[in-house]
Amino acid sequence: MSTQNLSGIFRNLFSFFNLPVPVSDRWIVVTSINYPTEDVKRLASLTDWNLVVVGDRKTPPDWQLDSVHYLSMEIQEKLGFRMSSVLPENSYTRKNIGYLYAIQRGAMWIYDTDDDNKPYGKGLEQFDFSEYISALCFTKHGESTEIQSKLFNPYRFFGHPHMWPRGFPLEHLKNHTNGNARLRLCHATKTPVVQQGLVHKDPDVDAIYRLLHADKKTGLDERFNEFAPPVILSPGTYSPWNSQNTLFHRNAFFTMYLPVSVEFRVTDIWRSYFSQKLLHMVGERIAFYPTNAIQNRNAHDYHSDYKQELQLYESSSKLVQYLDTWRCSAKKIATCSVDLAESLSYEFPEMVDESDNSHCKNQKKNEISVVQLEMNTDSPSNHSKPALIVLVEKNGVTMIGALQRLYQPYFAVVIFCGAVNFVGNGKHQLGLSNNDKFFTFAVTGVKTLSPYNYIRISNAYASGEYFLSKCVMEVDAMRLQNIKGYYAVRAAVVPKFWTKQPSDVALAVRAREGFAEAVWSSASTGKQAADKAVRLITEKHSSDVFVHNILSNYQKGLEMNGISANATAHMAASTGEYSTDL
Repeated sequence: MSTQNLSGIFRNLFSFFNLPVPVSDRWIVVTSINYPTEDVKRLASLTDWNLVVVGDRKTPPDWQLDSVHYLSMEIQEKLGFRMSSVLPENSYTRKNIGYLYAIQRGAMWIYDTDDDNKPYGKGLEQFDFSEYISALCFTKHGESTEIQSKLFNPYRFFGHPHMWPRGFPLEHLKNHTNGNARLRLCHATKTPVVQQGLVHKDPDVDAIYRLLHADKKTGLDERFNEFAPPVILSPGTYSPWNSQNTLFHRNAFFTMYLPVSVEFRVTDIWRSYFSQKLLHMVGERIAFYPTNAIQNRNAHDYHSDYKQELQLYESSSKLVQYLDTWRCSAKKIATCSVDLAESLSYEFPEMVDESDNSHCKNQKKNEISVVQLEMNTDSPSNHSKPALIVLVEKNGVTMIGALQRLYQPYFAVVIFCGAVNFVGNGKHQLGLSNNDKFFTFAVTGVKTLSPYNYIRISNAYASGEYFLSKCVMEVDAMRLQNIKGYYAVRAAVVPKFWTKQPSDVALAVRAREGFAEAVWSSASTGKQAADKAVRLITEKHSSDVFVHNILSNYQKGLEMNGISANATAHMAASTGEYSTDL
């Protein structure tokens, strides 16, 4: 059947069922047995998104909300999906019909959520929709075959070391950490095809955690670190994720199926583990993103939840172990999924070598910075938004414990940057093991604190005029969230950070305009070098849209802060300061 004929059928179908015409290739899918909740109304109001609500037998028969694609049981039966007849009624898995409906209508992105969740903070804009991004990647632990070393706890990463997501293998919880120096910084990597956002107030935890920590009437009231960046999980690493706040790209649609043979509290977790294994086989990955939704959880019986989750407690670890060693053995459901996907003109990606652990585009392995990043939920006491970058040379590593105590109460996050062995130096001198919670460095005798964050860069950038710019660019590439600029300082320099500084201006330690002209005539720093950089923007790359937008935003930032200067002249000025509104 031709595409033109299919389009005609779809138009007739929408007209017959009085369904709205799609406004974009971005879709939201929820299932509900309630009248439109405030959260559903909020989702329906999002511009450039289509909302699908999948009904069930318990859904009110007169359910209606403008601009929403509401699929009643009657409509579901007439859509023609063979799956509709085998999906149980009064089941969360009827959401599968919503996925197919969105895919059939040309979806490129599907946002999977529930009727008691709503966007929070940056909302859906927190996710990434471009082809490539800069990002932190959580990597495999060498050649280790132990499942515990392959697990990632996103709640620990985002500031809750004693909280775990529903579906995390409990037998590995007690001694589990996300490891040390397991992060790698990619300047350009493929955008993850599954993006799970964290949830504010009542995040997705299992019934055991709720029975221990939740208020019986009001539930949980949790928050995560607001400055932490997204983190991508590399092939060979695993973490459970749910169907409450998750974005799928078209390349991951073939993994969206919610299994019907397990409990409601298990189905999306099993899907997440299956999905990760299949995506690894085609060179795709999943990622966790900072909080971008809030959940006012519908009423639940925690004991009932516990009973429904028994399979998670008993089998999660075994499932991960099985999937990790599984090598493309066919299953009936996989065959059915392939047939269904192909009937909808879905093209599967080519398989790649799963051993490729970098996924960084145009970046040699020895140029990929090693990163250690831990976040907590404590807010800085004074300057709440800026990040501090401390440049560490070989001798500076002995002062880290003292510098943490000096700076951490005043900054959103403190990150040490250099080419030194941030962990090995201290451990080697004192004979400490990898399992020590704190690392004590000689000379000062001051223990480092947790969180202890650092970036280990290549030796080629750890000296001279490139040291500062390299560290700032690396931290910027991490994409910390809600940060209001950066301070950068050498370990041996203590700035007056406790005094108020203009938030829109970065101050250099000194300006070099007064040096002899001959010194800077061919150098890579100084006034003439700045002029050359500006000419790249105004001349060589003047027709580039991205560069044009940068310059335009810079000019707007100057005007907003009462600075009457031309943007290009201001960039190259020798005053020792420049606008950071860029």
